[in-house]
Amino acid sequence: MRLLRVIWHRKGTVAGALVVAACLGALYFLSAVRIYESKAQLLVTQSSPDMVNGSTAGDGVTSSLIPTYEGLLSSPVVVEGAIKRLQKLPGSARVDFNSIPVEKWPKVLKDHLTVDNPRKTNMLQVRYRSQSPEAATSVVQSLIDSYLEFMERNHKDVSAEIMTVLDAERIDVDQRIADKEQELLQMKFDVQDLGLRNGTNVVHPAVQAVVQINNSLVEVQQQRLQHQAALSIVQQTYQNGGDLRQHLIEFEPTLGRELLTSALGLDPESLKTAANVEQQILQEQAKLDSYRDHYGPRHPKIIELQRSISNSQQYLIGLQRRGSERLANLQQNQLGPMLIDLLQQKVASLIQHEQNLLWQYNEAQTQAVALSGRMAKLEISEHELDRLRINYESLLNRIESIDMHKNRANVRVTVVGDPQSDGSPVSPRLTVVAFLVLLVGGGFGSVMAYVLDRLDDRFRSPDELRAELGLPVLAIIRQLPPSTETGPNSLELHAHPQAPHCEPFRTLRTTLAMSIEGRELLAITSSEPGDGKTTVMSNLGVAFAQAGRRTLLIDADLRRPGLSKKFDVRGMEGLSQVLTGHEETGAHADRLIVATGIPNLDILPCGSRPLNPAELLSSVRMSELVAWGETHYDQVLIDCPPILAASDASIVARYTGNLMLVVQPAKNPRRAVIHAAAELERMQTNVIGLVVNRADEDKKREFYGYGMDYDYREESDESDEFSSSATRDNFATPSREAA
Repeated sequence: MRLLRVIWHRKGTVAGALVVAACLGALYFLSAVRIYESKAQLLVTQSSPDMVNGSTAGDGVTSSLIPTYEGLLSSPVVVEGAIKRLQKLPGSARVDFNSIPVEKWPKVLKDHLTVDNPRKTNMLQVRYRSQSPEAATSVVQSLIDSYLEFMERNHKDVSAEIMTVLDAERIDVDQRIADKEQELLQMKFDVQDLGLRNGTNVVHPAVQAVVQINNSLVEVQQQRLQHQAALSIVQQTYQNGGDLRQHLIEFEPTLGRELLTSALGLDPESLKTAANVEQQILQEQAKLDSYRDHYGPRHPKIIELQRSISNSQQYLIGLQRRGSERLANLQQNQLGPMLIDLLQQKVASLIQHEQNLLWQYNEAQTQAVALSGRMAKLEISEHELDRLRINYESLLNRIESIDMHKNRANVRVTVVGDPQSDGSPVSPRLTVVAFLVLLVGGGFGSVMAYVLDRLDDRFRSPDELRAELGLPVLAIIRQLPPSTETGPNSLELHAHPQAPHCEPFRTLRTTLAMSIEGRELLAITSSEPGDGKTTVMSNLGVAFAQAGRRTLLIDADLRRPGLSKKFDVRGMEGLSQVLTGHEETGAHADRLIVATGIPNLDILPCGSRPLNPAELLSSVRMSELVAWGETHYDQVLIDCPPILAASDASIVARYTGNLMLVVQPAKNPRRAVIHAAAELERMQTNVIGLVVNRADEDKKREFYGYGMDYDYREESDESDEFSSSATRDNFATPSREAA
């Protein structure tokens, strides 16, 4: 609230800063080059036949590969393809490149290109900014065409390589089948086999062992073929400098899902944990929906469920981000050797396993032949032929699958939003410029207003005084004309009662007289010396006296007695003698009281200046003096030292019960006044309000918000006399002595 008051007071400074910011914003808006933007959207989907079951591990790998396809859009090969297309277009479609050498076109294109992936989607958004909307659309279209061409060409190259490896293996297996059939036919002819063996259920254990080893050997040989084909693809792609990251999914059946996810930082335990967390989120969301029907949004159960759901979602996001960052950080020189090493280890392991099985197979075969003779050998040959035929069929199915998908990549990129521009510039925008003008201008103006306010350590208005101190402003008194007189003639209210600057004293008198609490006893102080508290109290005493109230002024400033000096009674015995004397307090005071020459107004001078003023003011005789004054006068006003100079005012206020603080805003620093009010509050002093003294005539309207020019002198003398007498009648009360 204080900052708002400061800004309102210095609204001219804030308005000036806004005007300057508006001028600069208008200059920028009118002179800035118009920039247009064209954008398109791509959808990345998984279409691999190995992923049709929608396994969780496969979905995780696809999400991790999104940064790879995002990076490919700005890769050199795609950018070069887009530039070749741009060179074939008219000059209006490449206005951003006309004055730039061709070798710098890729850098310019990348500087104006933005590719991002909206959170939790498989979408890629491509944006390009240009000085022409047509040129922006042409660049985005050329980039997308180059990207799609690269994806299709790269997929076909991989499919052709796999076909070459598998076809060579198929020819070899086919030749081995032919040789084995010829050998089996010769063996049947030698043993004169009539096919009766197929009808018996009796098989020798040695033959059973050979059959089991043969089945295991078939399975291991199939795995070896798959791994050798994958190794050949990786080695050739790595040697050609191709990007291996986009083919990781195709190697997933070969490498094994656990091995691939482990290489990407996605271990099976993490995937299982992620699935459990997703299930927990669904359960907690359902529970939250049911709670919302019975509880409010601030209920602890609602807040706890929301916090738990948020934490679970953050965990899933972090898990996905780690996989994405792991894959995105894999460079070509890291990924290639890693995959080659993994595949070589797997192939070597399978070859060793195959050799072991072959050795076992040969041993079992030797035993079977020795036990069963040529019949066992014939049976073994038949099983070996079956193994070769199964292997051959597997190769045919693999080749057929690749041939069916040779024109369809495992990861499909589809354009779902064609490149387009709405024709309106994205920079500069009037709304953005206006917002920045308000933000910068208002912020700079507010900072300037705050700095100026900190440098100007003065109160500016009664509202600010009330807000800072929490005290009401009882009266606002303007700067009084200087006077060379002494005694009663130095009091403006007595010398010029009809002057307009005397009216605030009457207002203050009225405020005090009409208050609910008793104000017959009143101590007056200020924050610093020279604030005019003595002048205010003297004129206030005259105001009470003019209203017919017997008023006593006591000069309790035993350090610098200004009241005694004003009434020219310095050197006379007074308060200090009463407080140090042994005579009865009331009689002693009554003897030392001096008439001021103004009807109904008396003064008790300060007397001699003692060495211990605080101790004297704290004595019982001071309490007796105040009680005596209350019974013999209608109004008692006590002048006290400034509160920051001494604690005398708080001591006297304990006897009077009321204290009034005089403030001079043009002189008193804000910190000093706040400190004075805090000091009075610390001493539990009842401060009834503030009197603003010496208001600057030139700034009174700006500072106080209203004028003080009401002048009685335009009225007739009869009206003045009637007004003065009426005022006296209103405030005159019978004295306590008369009562």
